[in-house]
Amino acid sequence: CIRDRFSGRGAYGGEGGSGGAGGNAGGAGTGGTAGSGGAGGFGGNGADGGNGGNGGNGGFGGINGTFGTNGAGGTGGLGTLLGGHNGNIGLNGATGGIGSTTLTNATVPLQLVNTTEPVVFISLNGGQMVPVLLDTGSTGLVMDSQFLTQNFGPVIGTGTAGYAGGLTYNYNTYSTTVDFGNGLLTLPTSVNVVTSSSPGTLGNFLSRSGAVGVLGIGPNNGFPGTSSIVTAMPGLLNNGVLIDESAGILQFGPNTLTGGITISGAPISTVAVQIDNGPLQQAPVMFDSGGINGTIPSALASLPSGGFVPAGTTISVYTSDGQTLLYSYTTTATNTPFVTSGGVMNTGHVPFAQQPIYVSYSPTAIGTTTFN
Repeated sequence: CIRDRFSGRGAYGGEGGSGGAGGNAGGAGTGGTAGSGGAGGFGGNGADGGNGGNGGNGGFGGINGTFGTNGAGGTGGLGTLLGGHNGNIGLNGATGGIGSTTLTNATVPLQLVNTTEPVVFISLNGGQMVPVLLDTGSTGLVMDSQFLTQNFGPVIGTGTAGYAGGLTYNYNTYSTTVDFGNGLLTLPTSVNVVTSSSPGTLGNFLSRSGAVGVLGIGPNNGFPGTSSIVTAMPGLLNNGVLIDESAGILQFGPNTLTGGITISGAPISTVAVQIDNGPLQQAPVMFDSGGINGTIPSALASLPSGGFVPAGTTISVYTSDGQTLLYSYTTTATNTPFVTSGGVMNTGHVPFAQQPIYVSYSPTAIGTTTFN
């Protein structure tokens, strides 16, 4: 080796030192400046420049956008002053986040099946669009597994729940997205998928409406309580929903109607009830869009439990102070509540059939109900 044979004054210079590592890329993904080569002698080759830094993160999606593209890699570091090669280009940046939205309100179609059951269509994790019952009387999206084929990833929870009609079920909870169509996509949120049920399947239980799941959107019911789904909508769309059965729409976002009567709680609240010309009686109530014809406590109806309120009975529901009428109707042979031994009145579909009703998610876990 030449370097071993000559030493001392006048000898050949040593090889240039290694270049410094490239600097980390900034927001635009520019590579760092390479380090200077060592102070070598005249004969040594200059060191290669350092590699460029990693590129910046991808940008956020646009309105209801998809994931942003990867950021550009950083520029390779320059060679040292003594003539090294330029460094390699940096790696691509990380994938951008989910797109945000500037929408204030957005609507999807709402179908009324058998005059009493509101149905909307959704897709889970990019799967096929399927019908679900829009249910203000519960909290959480519950789906029949036989209609779902896509992979939702790991199970994040399990539980047991049931519906008043008699179905008891076990479920696994997954974190996934819910798509309402028209570009209305939630952030990842909890969804319950039934693993077993009795008697029969959830699909059989819902066969009257043709739905394969229940979209529970009530803020203060808390059952089964995994997620109201609406609160996972982006931006202002998670403020609440307007249910307008006569127009056939479900509208997300702030209430666009004015002049309504607002009461605390959704779906559970307190009202004053009058049967025919009887006295006003305060009672807890559940405003339940999925409750078909509803139920009424025996003590409130002054009737024995186990039967139906007779046709021709007028039921009027007021604010809790009895000052403002919310809705009133006269029962028929096909539209009358079942009399129960419980203490909570279930309105069923009637108030939703008479007027648009807005469900707000503020205050958190309490909500309000507005009769427009």
